[in-house]
Amino acid sequence: MKKIGFSIACSIISTSLLFAQAEMDAYRYSQTELSGSARSVAMGGAFGALGGDISVLNSNPAGLGVYQSSELSTTFNFMNNVSKADLNGLKTNDSRFTFSLDNIGAALSFNVGNKGNRLNFGFSYNKLFSFNNRYRVYGNNLHGSMLDYITQMTNRFNGGNGVPAGQLALMDEGSDPFASAPWLSVLAYNTFLMNPKSDTDNSHYTPALGPDERINNEAYIEEKGSISEYSFALGGSLLENHLYLGASFVLSDIDYRLETVYDEFFQGPGKRGFGLDNWFSTEGTGFNMKLGAIIRPINALRIGVAYHTPTWYSMTDYFDASMYPYNIETGEGGYAGNISTPANNYATYNFRTPDKWVVSAAGILGKSAIISADWEIVNYRHMNMDYAGSYVTNDYIEQDFRTASTLRVGAEIKITQQFSVRGGAAFRTSPMKTEVRDAVYSGNLDIPTAGTIPNFTVDKGSNTYTFGLGYRFNRHFYLDMACALMRYNYDYYNFSPLTPDADGVYVASDPASLKTYRTKVLCTFGYKF
Repeated sequence: MKKIGFSIACSIISTSLLFAQAEMDAYRYSQTELSGSARSVAMGGAFGALGGDISVLNSNPAGLGVYQSSELSTTFNFMNNVSKADLNGLKTNDSRFTFSLDNIGAALSFNVGNKGNRLNFGFSYNKLFSFNNRYRVYGNNLHGSMLDYITQMTNRFNGGNGVPAGQLALMDEGSDPFASAPWLSVLAYNTFLMNPKSDTDNSHYTPALGPDERINNEAYIEEKGSISEYSFALGGSLLENHLYLGASFVLSDIDYRLETVYDEFFQGPGKRGFGLDNWFSTEGTGFNMKLGAIIRPINALRIGVAYHTPTWYSMTDYFDASMYPYNIETGEGGYAGNISTPANNYATYNFRTPDKWVVSAAGILGKSAIISADWEIVNYRHMNMDYAGSYVTNDYIEQDFRTASTLRVGAEIKITQQFSVRGGAAFRTSPMKTEVRDAVYSGNLDIPTAGTIPNFTVDKGSNTYTFGLGYRFNRHFYLDMACALMRYNYDYYNFSPLTPDADGVYVASDPASLKTYRTKVLCTFGYKF
């Protein structure tokens, strides 16, 4: 699976010009992680066939029908995030601690008829994914410069015809190149970081560093925000508690904020270089539905299945960027200064996440133990962006992504009637095709990015290990605690490699290995009545 670099680079520029989101952004807003009550997290999130926990509103709403009494609960999360990057042996690490209310919910249970069947109602707020993270990536003696990337994108624009210098220049008399030219190209040209190739060719450019000059760079990335759900559910039991059915209507909310600071220093004389700062935020609201069933053929076995529809979002992006050169001469004895994008930039569009299936099984070993497993299946090729020109992004999604699965397993043992111990694990495969990850890593595939933010990560999968404790004070009050040790693996790129164009010119981009270690300590307080 390989794309032709020349045509892809032109598409990258077109996407940047529109400031629309790209395929990596679509994946960012489709992510989930292990979340919910402390009991469910301690058992690896494998609650799809068990029920009787407020977390089931977000996995299999049929589990709401398992409740035999009403309940109120709330869960607090103490999270520490440590990110470690390694670019050609130069290692860095950074950390971030946060505290949040991750889950709060209520289940109201009512007896129906005289055969023990019940009709239950539920509501919950649940944080599906936390974006809170920050990391730094340092590189020394690198071949590829971001200026090479910007220059080649500009040269490949418009079918390889480039962009005339007159369309890039910022002038005092009302000209606005940001309205008609790629924004990174405008920033680089007006800071004299790229210049026309010659007096006779002012539509193609060369970067302000020598052809064999190497660079050092530093990148700082900070992300904040979360994806949250508000679920309204109905569940019930039938056939004398041998069949449970449920459905939930869900309102979803995205709040994402990104700040990136990139500095690059040329190794030649003069202490030359430049910086690029980006500020970006996204607000999104959406909705979906979840349907589920649990069958209890015998007392010791439960089998569950749930379907989650896509989430349909209405999104708004806000973005600003600034480029500032270091000791770059203007050619007139002076030095270039800062250039920023226009103020108050925003874009609106629609976005659809992929749908999801969850298949579950659980064994109830008398009154002393539980074992359970969930298998979650998500086809990320079903992600969809809806804006002018979105067919380009959707084509990339179709080509580069695949069906990914998550296996969750868990167990609980009652030491006494009041005290329980729990453990579990979750394993998620990468949503990107293996050949795509390998091709990007080896420089044989271009990845389009949006606007003035060229950096991105490639997801390589994650593992989570969990354990926890539970204590029932009496028939009404309980306290559960859980610890989740999560590891995410990525390749980080300051900018995409560009495969050879019609003239054989390519751009190298050295990837960094990025590992994020996320430790969650959750505490759930509950009241049954």
